[in-house]
Amino acid sequence: MPREDILQHLEGCVNFISSALDQQGIVLVHCYFGVSRSTSTVIAYMMKRHNLNFQPALELVKAKRRFVQPNSGFINQLKLFQRMGCKIDPNYQRYKMHRLRLAGELMRKAKILPQSFHSVVRPDPDITRENPEPIVFRCRRCRRVLASKSHVLEHKPRDRPPLEGSPSAVRNEDSSRHTPAQTQSENKSTPRMLEQVDERIRQFSLTSPGHESNHCRSILFVEPIAWMHRVMLNTQGRLYCPKCEQKLGNFSWINACQCPCGETLSPAFYLIPSKVELSKAVQNVQTTV
Repeated sequence: MPREDILQHLEGCVNFISSALDQQGIVLVHCYFGVSRSTSTVIAYMMKRHNLNFQPALELVKAKRRFVQPNSGFINQLKLFQRMGCKIDPNYQRYKMHRLRLAGELMRKAKILPQSFHSVVRPDPDITRENPEPIVFRCRRCRRVLASKSHVLEHKPRDRPPLEGSPSAVRNEDSSRHTPAQTQSENKSTPRMLEQVDERIRQFSLTSPGHESNHCRSILFVEPIAWMHRVMLNTQGRLYCPKCEQKLGNFSWINACQCPCGETLSPAFYLIPSKVELSKAVQNVQTTV
């Protein structure tokens, strides 16, 4: 089925085939019809072994067996496998979302997170451990650490108009001739424009150093984290600070959440930016001898 997680098996299958062929062995790759599952496995092998993208690998396999055709879900997973360099990268955002979507499907049916998907819930960054991340998000009220930089699921604004003063806005201004009256009117509007720029800078202040400035910060989407106890037992609900119990945001395994910028995520776990603050100083440092 398209929603089946074949991606988790591809790396092991590719290594098995490679090991057998390196020892001059012969490998039989089979499924029931020889159309989708076995095809996906062979395509994954061709992609890694010969450094091919998905489409050339598919064409090569099709030249040997003309009626092969992975289903749409497997095609998307093969393309994701390609983007990760033909190996599983647990820190790659699209892979994280892939795992969360699978967990969401199971949550919809079972109403509880299965044991096999407990790994999608990340460890609590507030617990003392070695090598903590230096950039964290804290509760604005009690300053309890809530999330690390790596927990954030970035997204780009979909419907946000260009920032005034940006290159596109400047080009539009230059393309028309300004009259003295227009110039005077624009001078009066300068303070308002500066206020808008200042507001945009404030929004981007939640962005860590080195990050692209075009990521949206209207809502802070994150991975599920261990302090979010409700996410293990409920399909949707509110998120509260585990220390001061202030409401921080919401979550849903089964419904999409739409950011004000127009982008949607599903499943969605989000913190309201006004309830958290960015901190570059980490206090939970453990020293080992």
